[in-house]
Amino acid sequence: MEELTKRLAPTSDAARRRDLDARRVEMLQAAGSAAPAVVLGVRLLKEELDDDPAERVARALDHPDLVKRMKPEEWMLLGESLRSHRHYDRAVEILAKALDRLPARREDLLFALGRAHFGAERYAEAEKLYLKGAAVARPGDTQAIFYYHASRAAQLLGDDARAEQEMTQAVKVAGPGRPARRPARKPGARKRAELFSPAPLAAGPRVVFASMAPRKRTARKARAQPAPRASPPSPMTAASGGAAALVQRLRTRLAQKRYSEAEADLRYARQRFAREAEADATIAYGAALVADGRGAEALTTLRGLPHPSDRYLASEVDYWQARAHEADDVAQALGEYLQVLRAPVPTHFAYFARRRVAEPALAARLAEELKTRTAEVDRRVAAGDLETARPIQTDVVLLASDADRPREVEKLRGIYEKLPRYREVLELKPDDFPRFPLPTPPLPESAPPSSPAPAREPQRLDLLLAMGLFDDAIDLVPVRWGLTPPVAALTRSLALQLGAAPRGSIYAAEVLMRSVPDDFVPELLPRPLRELLYPRYFYDRIVAEAKKHGADPRLVLSVMREESRFDPRAKSAAAARGLLQFIIATARDVGRTLGLVDLNAEDLYDPAVVIQLGAKYVADLSAQFDGDPYRTAAAYNAGPNQVKLWWRLSPEPRPDAFFSSISFDETKNYVRKVLNSYERYGEIYERAGPTGGLRIEP
Repeated sequence: MEELTKRLAPTSDAARRRDLDARRVEMLQAAGSAAPAVVLGVRLLKEELDDDPAERVARALDHPDLVKRMKPEEWMLLGESLRSHRHYDRAVEILAKALDRLPARREDLLFALGRAHFGAERYAEAEKLYLKGAAVARPGDTQAIFYYHASRAAQLLGDDARAEQEMTQAVKVAGPGRPARRPARKPGARKRAELFSPAPLAAGPRVVFASMAPRKRTARKARAQPAPRASPPSPMTAASGGAAALVQRLRTRLAQKRYSEAEADLRYARQRFAREAEADATIAYGAALVADGRGAEALTTLRGLPHPSDRYLASEVDYWQARAHEADDVAQALGEYLQVLRAPVPTHFAYFARRRVAEPALAARLAEELKTRTAEVDRRVAAGDLETARPIQTDVVLLASDADRPREVEKLRGIYEKLPRYREVLELKPDDFPRFPLPTPPLPESAPPSSPAPAREPQRLDLLLAMGLFDDAIDLVPVRWGLTPPVAALTRSLALQLGAAPRGSIYAAEVLMRSVPDDFVPELLPRPLRELLYPRYFYDRIVAEAKKHGADPRLVLSVMREESRFDPRAKSAAAARGLLQFIIATARDVGRTLGLVDLNAEDLYDPAVVIQLGAKYVADLSAQFDGDPYRTAAAYNAGPNQVKLWWRLSPEPRPDAFFSSISFDETKNYVRKVLNSYERYGEIYERAGPTGGLRIEP
């Protein structure tokens, strides 16, 4: 077997070679060939610690005879790989062994040990290790990172007072932040009460603070050719511990209504950590003021934020400004909600804005504005000025009530039909697929006129499609239909869907959407295109398992779309597998509650198994969070303990406030995509009514 793997390796791609080499390590260990097993295994771990072959290697090397042969630096590699695959207890033992022998790597090893305990939810032990690391760490950002993570552990233990002390230490010892702050917006820079103002603000990069919460790892692109490391990697995060700690301290103080101290934190964030913390700190402070009924102060705070360049962040700022204006300037609030609904990106704040616009408190002014705008549309249409009428009618559609919206949508359709670029989208249809009898291909032009016409075979793709064998034709479909023009992309997407190639099908539909005008109302997109963007693969099985376990089938479907694009063979570089991207440790934990014992990695590629696991896991999370899809989706990504903390620190027990309280960018983006899909599935298949803005993508 080992000889076979050696022969196959040169003809395989990088990922396959790693897999083959990992199996060689297992065979060498089983055969008692300790020395070559260690040499090969260590080389593979130096290339990558988190993927599937790395776990095979780590488990093979975690054997007394092999561990004895390894150097302390190699113990560190082994321990980090075991930790990344949630073998926390063994990771702690191996890393502690390395700690005694590697004084030069003491900081990294203490941090890695803290992460292992944190992952196992042993927060008290993690906090002690982080504090021990802070005591020996170099002054500056490294020390701040230790204090920040110690504060996270303390806060998850429920001790906000001790956590705040550690956050304060992190802020105190942190190195200087990055300046280069742009000028703030002036309070009067945006026109007041202008419902149809220019495009929304654009937004800036937000600092990413990596989550150490125990959770399933999300997909990353595998590297084509891993590069071996010269030494074990440093697990220390590159994000500023001081900036992260300052924002978290501000959120903690706001939850306790200590506004003057939180305001001091905001000022400090603007002075010292402008590029890293100012946006998060400003939104957190502004949202808390809105929740406390202090709208004028909230507006002053939010307007002090430099002009954002990130459009998702811009919509979040607009949304909270709109909520701040509701009490005393309804027209301005409606204008800012409209900015959110118009956003050129699929911000989830569009869904929150739609709900706020429907509130009774805004109804009178909304009716007045809609009447004025409707009259303007009629005047423009009568004058033949359809290009001007179109954006005004689009805004009317976005603001219309559920009762009036169908009528306004049809009115907009009438305008679209007279504008070529929009009419092309309305009339978009896929090409017809070949059917029997297939036409006979023409003779070559050089053939003599009198020669008999020989029987000629139709092209293979035509035969396969005519027979309905779409799954056998998926390699040929992209050859016939490219991603442009739109009709080709639509046909390609449909053919790939019929061939059970969901990832390629969704991708083709998403590429097609780039050619659709940015302000095209989603309800007027051709229904086949909407269904291709949001397909319901495995839906009958999802419904059956969701009913059995008490899960929301639409939420399971939305999670599946985000996790794998419905590809049963999906596998991340971090060894998450299948439709719902379980890692094997989580799958076994959930499987035991269902009586599924001895699950192995291959089982996670079986839709029947993984949908059962996913429905049960989503149901369990949902039960913890009162059926709230926002907290359930966040917990699927970041773990329930972290979600409980975000909810506790949220300024209001509402989805919008909770969403703004999510402090991990990865999780916030994940929740946005899952809940956007959740809403769109309801619109398309359950007649839930339109609930978002202009962008249909998640």
